[in-house]
Amino acid sequence: MKKFMMTINAQVFHLLEEEAKDREVSVQEFVRAVVLPYWFKKQVTAQRLAQPVAEPNRLMK
Repeated sequence: MKKFMMTINAQVFHLLEEEAKDREVSVQEFVRAVVLPYWFKKQVTAQRLAQPVAEPNRLMK
C-alpha cells in the first residue's frame, strides 16, 4: 500500500477540523471522503480543458 503525507498550516487545519466536526467524522475521514474526491475532480476537469478538442487535420496543409 502506498501512502502520502500532507502538510498544512494551522489555519487550514482548523477549517478542516470544524468541517469534520460538523459532519461528526475525523479530519482524516473528511479529507478522504470529501476533500480528495473534490480535488481529483477539479484536476481532471482542468486537464481536460487544457487538452485540445481535436488534432489539426494534416490533410489540410
